[in-house]
Amino acid sequence: MATSKPSKVDSVTFPMRPSKAERYQIEREKDAQFAKIPQDLITEYFDLEDEKKGIEVWAEKELDYIHKSKKEKLHGNSKEIETNYQKLKSISGLDGFALLHRLKRGGIK
Repeated sequence: MATSKPSKVDSVTFPMRPSKAERYQIEREKDAQFAKIPQDLITEYFDLEDEKKGIEVWAEKELDYIHKSKKEKLHGNSKEIETNYQKLKSISGLDGFALLHRLKRGGIK
């Protein structure tokens, strides 16, 4: 197959783009190579691509479920913490700052 002459700029050689006929011939050769692939192998490729998409959808649903569960559990936990904190304040008679300061130290008396 004949190729176009390369161009030369400042002693650097750049390959020329193949002519339309050469590009057509290249594509025909690639089509012939592709035709050698068994159809069941091509089908398997597309099946695997579909499976991949299914896995991605499944994983997104799982992540959404986990995120929602985490949010609900943290919300419930925050309510329990607030209730406990209010009980600690009422029993101790300490203001919020003094109580938190002592809790941060580990509740040591």
